[in-house]
Amino acid sequence: MGLGSYYTLFTIVRNLHLSYSQLFLYLLFAGLVSSQTTLEVGRFDLRQSVIKPDFKPEIFAHSAKGYIFLDIDSRQIGLWSSDSVKLRGGYGTNKSGLFDPVDLLSNQLDNYILDGTKSEITRFDNELNFVQTFSLQKDEPISPQLFSIDSRQNFYFYSLETNSIYKTRSLSSQFDLFLDLLDAGINNDCISDFEFNYKDQFVLLVDCLSELYLFSRSGKLIRRFGIKIDDPIKIIEIEGSWLILNKYGMAQFFDKDPFNLNIGELIVLDAVVHENKLHLLTESELIIFDFVNSQ
Repeated sequence: MGLGSYYTLFTIVRNLHLSYSQLFLYLLFAGLVSSQTTLEVGRFDLRQSVIKPDFKPEIFAHSAKGYIFLDIDSRQIGLWSSDSVKLRGGYGTNKSGLFDPVDLLSNQLDNYILDGTKSEITRFDNELNFVQTFSLQKDEPISPQLFSIDSRQNFYFYSLETNSIYKTRSLSSQFDLFLDLLDAGINNDCISDFEFNYKDQFVLLVDCLSELYLFSRSGKLIRRFGIKIDDPIKIIEIEGSWLILNKYGMAQFFDKDPFNLNIGELIVLDAVVHENKLHLLTESELIIFDFVNSQ
C-alpha cells in the first residue's frame, strides 16, 4: 500500500472518531499491523521547555502534578507542568540540596530521591517542597544504588556493597536486611533495575546475564526468565505483565518475542508507565506509546 493509500485510510478512520484501541483493531483486521504493534500517541521536544544547559535529565517519574525529572550530574530535580519546569536541589548544604542522587520515584502525593553516598532518602511533596530525610545508615556502609516501594509504602533498596536488598519499616529510617542475593544465587554486580508490581512481587533485571529474576513479596525466588534483547536497561509493569527495554528502543514482554519501538537514532534513558501507556525519556524528546493486544 502506498503513502497515499495510508493517508486516505487514516483520514477515514480519523473522521469516524475512533479511539487508538479501535484504530489498532481496524488496522489489525485489515492486515496492516501485527498484534505486537505499538502506536505512538504523543511526542514532546524537551529542548523547548525542560532541557537547559545546566539541566539535562536522565531519570524521570510521573506524579500527580506532572513529570518529575532528575539530572544526576547537576544534582537537580525538576517538575514539568504547564510548559515550564520548576527546579530544586542542586549543589548546596540546605535541606533541599542533593549530594549524590542516584534514583528517583514518585508515590501517591510525594517524590523521593535516593542518595548513594550519604545513604539517605529525601522526600519532596508534589510541588517539590522539601518534607523530610530518611537516613539509611548502619555500622557497615550500605551505599544504595536502586530503590523501589511496595503497596504498603515500605522502601526496598539495593546495595552493591553488600549484594543485598534492605526493607524499611514503612516511611522511616528503620530498616532490616530483606534478601541476601547470594542466597538467591545472584552473585553479579550488574543489577540495572528493580521494580514491584501491584501484587508486591518484584523483579531484578540482571543485564550482564540477560536475565530477569521474579520474587514473591516474601523474597522467595519464583522464576528466572531469559531476555532476548541486548543490553537491557529497564523493566516496568504494564497491564499485568513485565516489559523489558534497552536503550536502542528494542522491547520484550517476558516469554514473548522482541519488537522494535522504531525511535530512530534516539537513545532511551528511562521509561515509566502512566495510564497504561509507555512514556520514554530520551536525550531530547519524551515519546508516548499505546499498547493494544500486545501480550
